[in-house]
Amino acid sequence: MLGKLIKLDFRMVRSQLKWVIPIFMLLLTSAFIFKSFNIPVLGTLMYVLGIIATSALVPVVLVLVLAHYYRHFYTNQGYLTHTLPVTSSHRYHAKMISGFLLYVFSSLVAVFGFFIILLTEGISKGNTMYAINEFFRIMGIWPAYIGLSTFAGVLLIVGIWLLVYLNFFTTMSLAVTAGMGRRFNRFGVGGPFLVYIILYVVNQVLGFLGLFFIPLSLRISPRDTFLEMRVVTEMPIHNFLEIGITGQNIPLEEMIERGGGHFDLGLGVFIFSFAFVVFSYFYTKRQVGKVNLR
Repeated sequence: MLGKLIKLDFRMVRSQLKWVIPIFMLLLTSAFIFKSFNIPVLGTLMYVLGIIATSALVPVVLVLVLAHYYRHFYTNQGYLTHTLPVTSSHRYHAKMISGFLLYVFSSLVAVFGFFIILLTEGISKGNTMYAINEFFRIMGIWPAYIGLSTFAGVLLIVGIWLLVYLNFFTTMSLAVTAGMGRRFNRFGVGGPFLVYIILYVVNQVLGFLGLFFIPLSLRISPRDTFLEMRVVTEMPIHNFLEIGITGQNIPLEEMIERGGGHFDLGLGVFIFSFAFVVFSYFYTKRQVGKVNLR
């Protein structure tokens, strides 16, 4: 039954994506043609629009996923959704999985667009593969700079990419579900926005506490050709106070010297973020089963 729910979600979102992808491809193709031939003004304009379209594609798809979540649970479509012979867990997981598959699809399309942009830049400068080769050169260098292998660097990027979706879906689904719940439904569609503001403030406070006052830090020590990093059980606030708060722009070298040759990055912020994602997941999944549209 979960598979059928996912297919239903795809059919619903497909009607909106049929306009997003063609518009994206049109802008990308125009950027490639006009910029490659170095057409004055128009070439630069379409190139910039192509970059904007590539950068905005994934966020636009995520907004469509969120809008579908809202419509499918809390508008007239919700009457059908909540009468289906499935559990609330299936309903919630169907939205999460279908949203993730769309996230994967839009990310792949955005990566394709990114390489077209790089190819366009190279052609316009008379060296077709210059920008692409430069990109791969940088991708091969940065993992070693922070003490990682290339494979570990790729895993790090993939991990961050996965966390972006999990954080987005759990946070925004919590905002919508709580915002349309008993306490905030009198505000209508403003309820989710109000809850999101509350969640944002709470996350900022927790992030501040986790960044400075949790005794778990990533100690970064610059060396000649790389950054030495290790985990230490110290509160980052101590290192921050050693550096000093002057309100002035301090060069990085002086900042590191003041901090004893290293800089401590608080890892507590990631602990709080993970805990918030877990809480949002279980709380929202439970609340979906209590939805009453009467």
